[in-house]
Amino acid sequence: MSIKYHSHIQLPDSNEIKLGTSSDLRLYHDGSNSYINDSGTGSLILSSSQTTFQTSGANRVFVKDSGVELVTPLTIGVDDAGHDVTFYGATSGRYMQWDESENSLDFKDTTFLRFGNGDDFQFAHTGSESNITNYTGDIVI
Repeated sequence: MSIKYHSHIQLPDSNEIKLGTSSDLRLYHDGSNSYINDSGTGSLILSSSQTTFQTSGANRVFVKDSGVELVTPLTIGVDDAGHDVTFYGATSGRYMQWDESENSLDFKDTTFLRFGNGDDFQFAHTGSESNITNYTGDIVI
């Protein structure tokens, strides 16, 4: 069955567009918020060459074949299900990783840990030597 509309479909608030034999996919607006509700089996799959999530007219997240690009600062929450979290920098092999099994934050070679507004205090390990650098004041132990 095919239905063609030459303009648009308009429904009042809290009315739904239902798709699927059991109305598994619903699209609606309740007057305050908009919803895409998938209650069926399987996954909700968005397929596009590039997907942009927008807030208040400003682009925030771009999803492409090469990964996810964030325009705003990234905040990550770690669950307690026993998973590690890895932060990668480009494809250079440099990264830091929270290893839950070891209860440690690991920094790979040539990754700097910097403190201060001007990166005044730094820790680094190059793979062959370790460096502690202080560009201001004293180091007090």
